[in-house]
Amino acid sequence: MNSSNISLLALNDSEVNGSCLADHFNAFEKRFILLTDVILSSLIFVMGLVLNSLSVLVLKRDIGKSSMSVLLLALSTFDTVFIGLSAPYIVVYMGLGVLVRDSAGVQLQTLLNASPAIQVALPAVWYLGSAARTARNWIILIVALDRYT
Repeated sequence: MNSSNISLLALNDSEVNGSCLADHFNAFEKRFILLTDVILSSLIFVMGLVLNSLSVLVLKRDIGKSSMSVLLLALSTFDTVFIGLSAPYIVVYMGLGVLVRDSAGVQLQTLLNASPAIQVALPAVWYLGSAARTARNWIILIVALDRYT
């Protein structure tokens, strides 16, 4: 797939032809997907990665002082892993995958689904992201219990 052959779907419904998921969206829905799943999600993911990485660096210094610093360090670490694994999936696969087509009119999401590398990597990334999300939730519970006691 050549990068010059990829274009953002026309936001005007009359210009879109063929039958795919993007054809079922009107112009407002396409703009909404672009704004939320691509632009806004990208900003949130970048901020999350930067701020969680800074938290890890700061909390590393206080690791031996209290159990709370260890728990918050683990929480920042799992948040960073979760964001790093879920960002490409949400932005590229769910957002751009619906809106971007190649020159033949085939959706990027369809091309990604047909890729053998994606078929192998996506379940592994999904599993690791789910494990990081679950660990993050348990650590939040442990932090709450630690603060309560």
